[in-house]
Amino acid sequence: MSDTDMALEAFMAAASNHAPDLPESLLLKIYQIQKNHQFDDDSDRSIPTREMERLVEEYLNSKLEGLRE
Repeated sequence: MSDTDMALEAFMAAASNHAPDLPESLLLKIYQIQKNHQFDDDSDRSIPTREMERLVEEYLNSKLEGLRE
């Protein structure tokens, strides 16, 4: 059995085509959030949504800080 995560490979390939400027570390965090919650009950979808919002806000804030320096 292979350790290859085909979903991750597909996600990273799509991201490199559609959002090549996003850092791999951010993409891996996004993927991990979704993977961790993929089988959650629909009523719990607010958890990964909040995690994604926090992650995106942190990324955008870090980009803004970089522009200010």
